[in-house]
Amino acid sequence: MWLPSFGLTREDIPDLEAAVEATRAAGVDDVWTWGYEACGHMTHLATPDSPLVWEAVTAALTGGGAATERQRVDLRDLDLRPTAELVRLINDEDRTVAGAVADAAESIAGCNRCDRRTARGRREARSTSARDRRAAPRQPTPPSAGRPSRPIESSR
Repeated sequence: MWLPSFGLTREDIPDLEAAVEATRAAGVDDVWTWGYEACGHMTHLATPDSPLVWEAVTAALTGGGAATERQRVDLRDLDLRPTAELVRLINDEDRTVAGAVADAAESIAGCNRCDRRTARGRREARSTSARDRRAAPRQPTPPSAGRPSRPIESSR
């Protein structure tokens, strides 16, 4: 389930939290949001409350917050920066992932959905929600809105 977190103000936060809670109560495990930092870095989708909205959506989706999802006010102008600078920023941020994973190792290891033993004793990585999706009848995927009806050919 995708929930929008862009263009929202502080007045919308209770509705956003209620939507996450209702989705979880309905048994939907995979709840996602778009966009990163409530699109605070995107000129046309940001609101003055984007930092507050991002904190609220992060807390609602993670149950209290995540070390890797803190607000970065110094990065609010990403849409205006040159590509080479963005690549350097991504590389710098990628270096922080190992530490975040190490800090969460016990929590990850304790997740009963991540580590199961098969009948023969082998370890098997499995997500309950993925298994449930495989068991559910497949529905045809409708074409995306705006998707061209034929492939776009290169002019080269």
